[in-house]
Amino acid sequence: MKFKCILGNWIGIVLLLIMLMKFHILRGTFQTLFFLISASFLLTLIVTILENVTQKHIQQGEVHYENLDGVRYFCSILVIVLHLRPFLGTFDFLDLIINYILGRVCVPIFFFTTSYFIAKKEKTDPQYIKKYIRSLLPVYFIWSLLYLPILISFLMPYIPQVVGYLNLIPSVLRIPIVLLSIPVGLMIALLYSGVYYHLWYFPALILSLLVLNWWKRRHRLVSLLFISFFLILFGAMETYYGVLPDVIKPIVSSYFKVFVTTRNFLFFGLFYITFGYVVGKRKFHSPNWVVLKVVGWGFVLVMESLFIQGIDRFNSNILLSCIPFVYYLFCLLIYNKPLYHKKRVFPLRNLYKYYYLIHPLVIYLFQRLIFPWSESIFHNCFLEVFLVLFITHIGSLFLLWIKSKFPRLIL
Repeated sequence: MKFKCILGNWIGIVLLLIMLMKFHILRGTFQTLFFLISASFLLTLIVTILENVTQKHIQQGEVHYENLDGVRYFCSILVIVLHLRPFLGTFDFLDLIINYILGRVCVPIFFFTTSYFIAKKEKTDPQYIKKYIRSLLPVYFIWSLLYLPILISFLMPYIPQVVGYLNLIPSVLRIPIVLLSIPVGLMIALLYSGVYYHLWYFPALILSLLVLNWWKRRHRLVSLLFISFFLILFGAMETYYGVLPDVIKPIVSSYFKVFVTTRNFLFFGLFYITFGYVVGKRKFHSPNWVVLKVVGWGFVLVMESLFIQGIDRFNSNILLSCIPFVYYLFCLLIYNKPLYHKKRVFPLRNLYKYYYLIHPLVIYLFQRLIFPWSESIFHNCFLEVFLVLFITHIGSLFLLWIKSKFPRLIL
């Protein structure tokens, strides 16, 4: 078996070298066929090497969580670029890769890994899930207050329209309606959508953990996993609306007219939170051929993303192929040695937290203040990405510095 693997690896290397030397001579169908065969052998080489290394670490019982920090840091960068959308209309292929393929994996990874480590922490601290929720709440409220002025600035143009609707209501009812609608609107924002577009993650995470904590004390976790799976199937209807039966479409349309999105704790977060928690609680057995499964499900993810480009949909937040892809990617990451030395790099775990929290503010200021001021300079989309990432990074380091000086400060 080892001899066949080595032979296959050398064939792949030889074919790759031939391709590099002869690629400029071959044309048409032969060129495409030669490229596909060479790429297949090269992929086989990479998968074989990674699989051998991974299986060796599995047999030795080596688990490395540092890679997860690296991937989550990379995901935080992808989220920033996704929200910026700099390549739309200029490099649509890059926009497709970031917004509809790689970007769809980021939030599931954060949900899954967060609940996995919560399950691990609970083995030594049974009350850890409650403590974790309590630690999230002040951070969420502080950042909601910081983004509230931006939300108000977006709502200001709609005030005349709201006043017009209020004039249609009897004067006796206007003040009670206004006084009631303001706290109701804030509650909806805090418990559902978030005060600003990226803050939805906090209520989704907190409410999912609350449901999980309540359920696990009364029922089996497997049943919640199955229930949440059917809930995420309903959530995925926003992505696959165009292929739904005509009988179901009116129901889904009615839901979206009221709730706008299925990107919430019930139809998105709960499944990944439960899934990660179940994996963290049980004795972990890494699957066979994990590298091949990552590659295979990654291919399915790409095909799924390309497929939905041609159908009618409300949004593309939920891709079902992300479920196995995230799981097998997690297995691959923890059973391979870290790609970086933890003591020689930036504090990734703290950095990607602040990247996520402050990047919408950076994007808002950049697009409202800097970009209009000198549009001729910043028309380059790659320069725009660099500047937003650079400012976000500097801002995150500044917040880390403040946190080190004032440890009790909630940030």
